[in-house]
Amino acid sequence: MRIYRDKVARRVALQQLGICPANKAIASHLRGKLTMNDTNQSVLTERHIVLFGAIVQWFARYELTMKQAIAGVVGTELSCVAILMRGLDFAQKRAALLDLLRDRSVPQDRWERVFAYLSVPACHIQLRDAIVHSTWINCTEPRSIQPNWILKRPPSIEPLYLSETPDETRYTLEGLGEIAADLADGHERFLAYLIEAGLIRIQANVAKS
Repeated sequence: MRIYRDKVARRVALQQLGICPANKAIASHLRGKLTMNDTNQSVLTERHIVLFGAIVQWFARYELTMKQAIAGVVGTELSCVAILMRGLDFAQKRAALLDLLRDRSVPQDRWERVFAYLSVPACHIQLRDAIVHSTWINCTEPRSIQPNWILKRPPSIEPLYLSETPDETRYTLEGLGEIAADLADGHERFLAYLIEAGLIRIQANVAKS
């Protein structure tokens, strides 16, 4: 970074970047107020944060395992697959693995087992995305929270086809704990099956996220 010995030159350079002492002071003041407001209004407990982290981490492990399976089926290094798939999200990696198994004529029963194992995390993609991209608020149900982006449509424009189903955007601590446990158990079974079916090579290198 260039060093400006002249205070005037330094001030001009900062202004050209959109940074000036006044802006910095205002930004610092706002950060302090936002931090205090966030702390006062936060509905997330330490347990919520722990479970959120566990859920996101299990999705990461599922993605790693899918890349290992693709490397095993194709017969290439895991690092190559990781590079080729680094721009894909969970759903796209899942589709790529299932399509590849079809292309390589993997027996139907094995394809169905892989599909079934991947249905466990697929059911919780919306939750994973909400954890990563949303803030959270209390909702009307006791001891429950929901993403802050949930839209409240006026009853007059509710679609006629909506059925009376549980609101899957509302979560209790107990519910989040069950989801994290399901993901952990599902991944263990998924990985064990892929190894048993010969779709993952035991000697595969550790993947790069």
